[in-house]
Amino acid sequence: MLVFKEGLLSKVAHDLKFRATDLSIEVDGETVTARFGAAGLRVLCVMRGGVEAEAPSARDKREIEQNLRDKVLEAQRYPEIRFRSTALRQEAGLARVEGTLWLHGVERALALTAKAEGALWTADVDLFQPDFNIKPFSALLGTMKVKPAVRVRVRVPRT
Repeated sequence: MLVFKEGLLSKVAHDLKFRATDLSIEVDGETVTARFGAAGLRVLCVMRGGVEAEAPSARDKREIEQNLRDKVLEAQRYPEIRFRSTALRQEAGLARVEGTLWLHGVERALALTAKAEGALWTADVDLFQPDFNIKPFSALLGTMKVKPAVRVRVRVPRT
């Protein structure tokens, strides 16, 4: 997941890349099911100009992960994020997947297009946090905040 900064003090903040650690993705014929624990997102690194840079300090990682878990995703109240496909069409190295995403107590239709890249299917999906009743993280009276849109990057082995 990629999270982007904005606000008056955004120059002192970082765009961040996260990884889901408590994740399962199953592909059974034309059905794709994905689940992950909302408390299982970990900071991988800072992004600069779209390129992976250094990792934040251990202290900053803990604070960022705690804010994401407790204040943004409210993982105690909404512990699991799920996706289940309702349609899957493949053609010429592309897969069009349509389904339902359950996030933060909200159920919404979601469609994505994955590309065949070597042994993987890859897709980027932009999610607008307010669509899921998620208030983007904000600090210092809103002068440093996360943009409402986050990018989820999915990589699944081709079968």
